[in-house]
Amino acid sequence: MAANTAQATGAQGVADAAAARELAESKASLADVANAGYATQTYVNEQDAILLGSADDSTSSNTIHGAKKAAAEAKQIAEGAEQLAASKITLDEVKALGYDTVESVNAKDSALLGTSADDSSAITIYGAKKAAQEALEAGNQGIADASTALGKANDAHALANGAQGAAQAAQARADEGVAAAQAASDKADLMLPKAGGTMTGPLIMSGETATISGVVTPTENDHAANKAYVDAAKTDLNGAISDVRVLANNAKGVADAALPKAGGTVTG
Repeated sequence: MAANTAQATGAQGVADAAAARELAESKASLADVANAGYATQTYVNEQDAILLGSADDSTSSNTIHGAKKAAAEAKQIAEGAEQLAASKITLDEVKALGYDTVESVNAKDSALLGTSADDSSAITIYGAKKAAQEALEAGNQGIADASTALGKANDAHALANGAQGAAQAAQARADEGVAAAQAASDKADLMLPKAGGTMTGPLIMSGETATISGVVTPTENDHAANKAYVDAAKTDLNGAISDVRVLANNAKGVADAALPKAGGTVTG
């Protein structure tokens, strides 16, 4: 396309130059030439230079150099196409080489993509996305469950610590109770039971008014005697002493009236 444009522009330039030469030969003035719509040689040269371009122009440039580059590339493409055509490779041979058609590739891509209706078990991109989403949700739920379980474990640990503290306090109170019971037992061992028992030391009554009451009449030699028993015994003893005195006096009287065997004076 660029080559055709450049060729047409060049041909037009040649025609314009020929017309200008004919006009010059007709001895027309420069004003006549300008009025006739012709360009000066300088303008033509400038336009020719622009049309020529430079060696740096690309294939897209509307210049002769650009057109030449485009023509060269087109020639290479044509030669390549000619060589490919000359190889006479068929579609079956292309498939045998492992190539696939665009339609087949698109169909496989569509199957791999799947649809938004695919569930997480589908082996498609949509299925994989749903599986990843479900895994993420399950992971988040697992984190939430783990956090709840950790909170419960912490609560249980706190309760266990409280129970341990209570158990230690109860053990301490039990130890104190055991010690108190042992002390009471030791003290009880030193006491005389109200039901009776044997004293290992003396019983000392303090004060002149101290008394022991409830002592019954003794029946054994080691029994304590109450006041009534002692008073009765004292009365009996006083009676016996009085009787002894009477007997003694009587015996003295008899003795005084008798004559000793050693001898004596008879009064009658």
